[in-house]
Parts: sequence; C-alpha cells; structure tokens
Amino acid sequence: MEPDLIRCFFHEVGHFVAREVSVKHFGVSPVKEISLKPSEKAAWLYLGSTGFVIPEGMEDVQHVINVPEKIVGLAYGCFFESLYKKIPFENCFSPNSSGTIDLDHWNATLNEQGIYGGAGKRDELIDTEKAYFNQLKESQFFEKIRAIDVASFLIAQGNQGEFVVDLEKLRSELSAFLYEHETFFLSYMKKVRELIDKYKSPV
Repeated sequence: MEPDLIRCFFHEVGHFVAREVSVKHFGVSPVKEISLKPSEKAAWLYLGSTGFVIPEGMEDVQHVINVPEKIVGLAYGCFFESLYKKIPFENCFSPNSSGTIDLDHWNATLNEQGIYGGAGKRDELIDTEKAYFNQLKESQFFEKIRAIDVASFLIAQGNQGEFVVDLEKLRSELSAFLYEHETFFLSYMKKVRELIDKYKSPV
C-alpha cells in the first residue's frame, strides 16, 4: 500500500473523529462519505475529501453555520496526520502542504466572522491549536489507532487507485476511541468557542 495513502487516510480520519463527536454533542450533520484518490500531480500522492450530509432546506445556504465546529474540524485532519507522521502540527497546517486546503477554509471561515489576521486576533487560536496538539501528542491517544489495518477500511472504486472508506466499519471500530477522546475534544472546543465569541464582529 502506498505510504501516502495511509497518511491521507489518517488525515481524513481526523476530520471524521471531530465530526462524530460534534454530531453527538452539538447536533451538526454527520459524515456522508470519505474519498481518497491519487493526485493529478503524482500517482503516489493522495488527496482526501470528507463530505457531510446537507440538511434538508440548507442546500443553498452559503455562510458557515456552527463556526467553532467548522474551525475545529478543519484542524483535526492535520492533528491526526501530524501525529501519524510524528511531525509538528504547523508542518501540515500551512501553505504548500497537505493541509493547505483546510487552512484556506479555516482562514475564509474566520474572515467571514470578521476575525482577520493582525492585531493578534488569530494568534490565540493558533497558540491554542498548537497547545492542544502537544496535549494530544503527550496523551498517546493516537497510538491506540496507529496500528489499525487501513486496507480493511478501504473500498476500491472504478478508477485505479481510488477508494472510499467504509464508514460503518470505521464508526464501529473507533467507537471506544471516540468515547475516550470526547473529554479532550470538548475541552478544546470550549476554548475555541470562547475565542471566536471574543473576537467575531457583532452581527
């Protein structure tokens, strides 16, 4: 199995974990599909996508709803990828890296809330992310899933090298991990929510 496919899988699992806990505690819509496919730049590089169920009547809504959940969920892909690769979080969640698209959405979401760069408005969020990543690393939580059989979760698609993840199997096999992870996640979510409320522009 291509090493980058495994890297990509764990990145998307990070998004999945964040969403699953948010579904349970904050009522956001669940994950609909996780897809993995080779990059057009190189066949050994993979791109992942985690899609969500769009609630009825929300198809045309353009602005971001559940902003703290969105911000946290975007960072979680790089949290898990960085833990898997044993690299600093900022090596993933930065321009020209595997987390570039997530970072772009993170920036756009904050811009929509009037939380622009400069004046230290984003510094606290960035510092909170880095501190949380270090907490996750020290907790060794990720080690509980590092050795899972990635191939057993992948369902091959029509095009060569393309896969979707078996969500039912993923939910089942990560159920204990998700339960144990909730305390860490909810504590981090609380801090992010407080910072967004502190800095967002008044409606």
